Amino acid sequence: MTFLFLVRGLGEFSQAESLAKFAKKKKVKSFFAIDDAIEDIVKEEELNYKIVKTAKDARELIDKIKPRALFLCNSKTSRPLIKDAPTQRMAIFSIDSNWLFGQTNKFKVYDWIDCFLVVFPKKIFDLGLRKNGGFYTIPKKYLDKIFCSGFIPSGKKLTEPEKLKSRNALGITKDEKLIFGYFGKGLTYRAFLTPKLLKVVEKLCRDGYKIKLFWCGPKFEIKKDFLIQPKNYITTANFDKIAASADLIVQHHGLGTLAKIIHNQIPTITFIPEKFTQKPKIFRHSPSYEIEAFEKAGICKSLTYKSKLIELEKLVLKLLYNKDTINQIKRKQKKIFVSGEEAVFNKVLSIINKKK
Repeated sequence: MTFLFLVRGLGEFSQAESLAKFAKKKKVKSFFAIDDAIEDIVKEEELNYKIVKTAKDARELIDKIKPRALFLCNSKTSRPLIKDAPTQRMAIFSIDSNWLFGQTNKFKVYDWIDCFLVVFPKKIFDLGLRKNGGFYTIPKKYLDKIFCSGFIPSGKKLTEPEKLKSRNALGITKDEKLIFGYFGKGLTYRAFLTPKLLKVVEKLCRDGYKIKLFWCGPKFEIKKDFLIQPKNYITTANFDKIAASADLIVQHHGLGTLAKIIHNQIPTITFIPEKFTQKPKIFRHSPSYEIEAFEKAGICKSLTYKSKLIELEKLVLKLLYNKDTINQIKRKQKKIFVSGEEAVFNKVLSIINKKK
């Protein structure tokens, strides 16, 4: 049996990779049809893949591989790679980390998708719905196909000795706090957020706080005593290990990273765009409304792109040194976390069997 994943974005790849690794344990092969923008990441992970740029490329690959299950890694971003239902007999899934599902023509999804795999717990999904005070309204025909699995990627839960070993390798002393900074890669890189974080950490260090920043993004030529940058390419495993060893994560609104952070119970600041106040006619989606549900659940904090330095400084201090706030977030993260890979795998098999 073979699974085929159509992947364009880095966040979507993290979800697909996690499911593929679980499937491998069950003797199921996986193949990735990817955008060239993420090839450097995929190549390092030693996965079977091919770059596809058009719907014709994707169709030819589907015809060649004949997968039992086809995964559109995000129902909206996969659209340029698949425009019609494949002719082969297979189960078709969308791995989604948002609430769109047919909101507009721009993000309209295909009715021939068998199941929408939402890669976080149902509680978070429900908090995002308009009927529960959220932003999104989902057409019933899609609601009936939605399966909330739990978090994918769920990541690895590090033990305290493993965290200590990771911190020691970075040169973090007992009295120092470690911030992990990540604002995406390639097309998702929010470069304008980077100076904001650097300025705040530098000021706090001048004020006497003992803080180190591990920067997981494009390398800086500047050298700062508080700044740690990887010397070489950072693999998914090392990314996860270092992030899980941090005292605080400051990131863009990447849900693939956020899921693994919640597993390891780490306070997190997530940067989001400004919420739009008018009812948009075309663009009915913003990461600000995605993250809103996570924040309602009490498992992260958010700041807008345009937030002032003093706002970030105050929140960093609160999440590094206020024990009550830290413990409250950790408790809620622990309570809500559900690993999703096995649940999705079993759901996929059940639908495959129905289509025989």
